[in-house]
Amino acid sequence: MKLGPGMEIVPFMYIQRPDMFRTSCQRCLSTGRKCDGYENIEPDTSSSSPQNLRITASSANSSHTLLSTPSAHHLLPGNEAENQHFDFFRSVTTTNLASFLDIGFWSNSVLQATHQYPALFHATAAFGCIHHSFLIDGTPATVPREDTNGNAQFSLGQFNKAIRSMSQLLSQDEYNPLDQQVILTTCILFTCICVLQGRQDKAFMHVNNGLKMIRQWRLNDRSRRESHSKGGGIDALMLAFMRLDTQIRPYIDGQESILQWTSDEVIPAPSNFPFKSLLEAYTDLETIFNRVMRVVLGQGGLDSRQSFSPEEEMQRLRDQSVAWDNQLSAFLADSAVPRKEADESALNLVRLRRAFMNHFLDPKLLLDDPDNELIPIYQEMLQLVAKFLQHEECDETPSLGLVDGATRKQRPQHPVFTLATGVIEPLFVIGTRCRDPALRRKALHLLQLYPRREGVCEGMLAEKIVRMVVDIEENNCLRSIGYRESRSSSSTTTTSFTSSPPPPSPSLASDTLSMFGYSYPDSAVSITSTSSASPADKINIHSLSPCSEEGQMVCNRHRVVKIQFLLLTERQLKIVMWTAEDLQLKKRGRVMVSSWW
Repeated sequence: MKLGPGMEIVPFMYIQRPDMFRTSCQRCLSTGRKCDGYENIEPDTSSSSPQNLRITASSANSSHTLLSTPSAHHLLPGNEAENQHFDFFRSVTTTNLASFLDIGFWSNSVLQATHQYPALFHATAAFGCIHHSFLIDGTPATVPREDTNGNAQFSLGQFNKAIRSMSQLLSQDEYNPLDQQVILTTCILFTCICVLQGRQDKAFMHVNNGLKMIRQWRLNDRSRRESHSKGGGIDALMLAFMRLDTQIRPYIDGQESILQWTSDEVIPAPSNFPFKSLLEAYTDLETIFNRVMRVVLGQGGLDSRQSFSPEEEMQRLRDQSVAWDNQLSAFLADSAVPRKEADESALNLVRLRRAFMNHFLDPKLLLDDPDNELIPIYQEMLQLVAKFLQHEECDETPSLGLVDGATRKQRPQHPVFTLATGVIEPLFVIGTRCRDPALRRKALHLLQLYPRREGVCEGMLAEKIVRMVVDIEENNCLRSIGYRESRSSSSTTTTSFTSSPPPPSPSLASDTLSMFGYSYPDSAVSITSTSSASPADKINIHSLSPCSEEGQMVCNRHRVVKIQFLLLTERQLKIVMWTAEDLQLKKRGRVMVSSWW
């Protein structure tokens, strides 16, 4: 078994009944001498700890005695309950953390280190407990979960034990590379625990603490990190922190000073050397994307030695993206690369991430896009998501109504949690930025059908936000109403996107949206309750403001162009949305308050 740095296995052998070995000593019998045996050792049954285990000979008369080995369960350092939840972490949770591009860090190195570091062991037991509860929880997606069961209490106890052990570890004057690796790993586990409990503010705090330690230990210095990354543990952790930093940045937009968020780069800029593995390609892609998000959100550049305008910085990132494309093509074309490196699911994930980043490379087009130039990118992302999820119905034509909660009955039995980014963000962007009614409904349907949580991104909350954006844009824009009406009338037969009952009318959809706490303080839309009428009949079109000349499907004036996320309470998020018209008229926007599931 390969161990991490600084770890060792201490062999041990215990003998319970020495007289069992005396008659089987062939050396003594061959010379005619009587075997004196071994010193009598009395068994100690006062404790069940590994140090007091005894290995018993299976037969006194066999010349080849078979020794039974202790169960691996008894080698764990905790009590029975702790070991059970650790075992769930080992057998189930590590797979969700590892994703398709794991190098054995979560499934091997972390498990080994738990035997040496109590902080890590208790953190894994706590996370295993919380993850198990998350998977079996039957609470509807529209209702916040309550952490009042016994598992929550057990997890809290383990969390506190891990905190105390971590404090002792951090009190040391110096840390060796394994200490640093364990501290950052425990920090990631604390983040995951808080995410699954819906305590995003605490999750953000743990990520920020980890980023500050990375800066303090200078692990973002390429030469220094390479000397600390034996076995790939530090590299895997740096990738995890960088993905979380990218995910959190939209939430901290405008609140960096309040959260005291670090602006330092997590991983140095990618090199131009050929890729040696798909993981290396993926890491470079995430590095570029992290920089793209900083520029798009106006959160500053990373190179303090040179001053670039946002336009210049974005052009540099476009050039790096093209270079990355060429490097990946060369890597995939290299016949010397083992095919297992290009696993289809992992490659789909990398391609999806590349397509997702691609639509951010032109921020002006992202906000405006009057001629729907980004639709081919949205179509590509949708197909890659469907392939990644192994969903075979993505080519079907959906109804142009908003799908209601009945679709949730088709969901898999358990939600999915993974530390890796994947499908939630692309589906969210398609639902909120793509104005093609068919494409955005396909994205909404996949969010409904596959409840997932990826890092700090929650698919069930993303679904609510997408539904609200669709409702604001399509029920307030005369062009959208006319477009959908013409689409419906021009089709003699409409293929249903699902086998569920027909979707509700926009009026019922708006009623459903109001249950989530949506507020329309400045809306002048008046919706009737006639369920058999056309979209134009359901809405009092005379109360709607006129459309602008630009923009197909939804005009530019009525498009949602700004979404702000605010941490309202420990478990609540306030989402404020503005259309272009709202900003022009200086309206306060449309507000939604929701809890994480």
